Amino acid sequence: MKRGLIVCPGRGSYVERSMGTLDPADPLVASAEQLRAEFGLESLLALDGAKKFEPARHLRPANVSAMIYVISMIDARRAKEHHGPVAVAGNSMGWYTALAVAGSLSFEDGFRLVQGMALAQEEHATGGQLLYPLCDENWHSDPDREAAIAHVLEELPGQAFPSIQLGGFAVLAGTDEGLRELKRRLPKLVQNGTPYPLQLQQHGPYHTPLVEPVSRIARDRLDQG
Repeated sequence: MKRGLIVCPGRGSYVERSMGTLDPADPLVASAEQLRAEFGLESLLALDGAKKFEPARHLRPANVSAMIYVISMIDARRAKEHHGPVAVAGNSMGWYTALAVAGSLSFEDGFRLVQGMALAQEEHATGGQLLYPLCDENWHSDPDREAAIAHVLEELPGQAFPSIQLGGFAVLAGTDEGLRELKRRLPKLVQNGTPYPLQLQQHGPYHTPLVEPVSRIARDRLDQG
């Protein structure tokens, strides 16, 4: 059996073409449906089997985070059947999924963690994220773009922050006002038909000090649990 590394994805990995993934007969799906009912939230099967993809509904943090978690756990189970995983890693929300894939949390406790964090974000986080390319269409790095980002961030202390670097893109985060200023001040460009800066739908200001209240509230709730 080949050795493998399992990498759990974060927000943005469930999109329109992902619909129709969940199998009602899968025991993990059945467990997730029961947990969703306990939270008083919409069925994941209903979301996944909807006639059309509705961003406001499907990309709502409380919905999409749970969906990504369940699908990631199903994919990880399949990977374990064909490979001998020697390590598990995760990106962003995938950090929590990785705990369950590695066995540090049960499927149910991992689900509660992901669902609880998503709900805390909806209640207390403001602001969001946007994408800005660091490379041109030929994947050559562009120092002028990096310099423009650094300059704008310096002009917006406390309002805009670097979030993560995702391949050839900078993911920037900010308050609502910070996002407006980032979109106004960064040089406009179109790459592969997509205009930038590009705000990500229903994303919070992840990986920045702006989500510290969410972390604090979630920690208090988990301590009580």
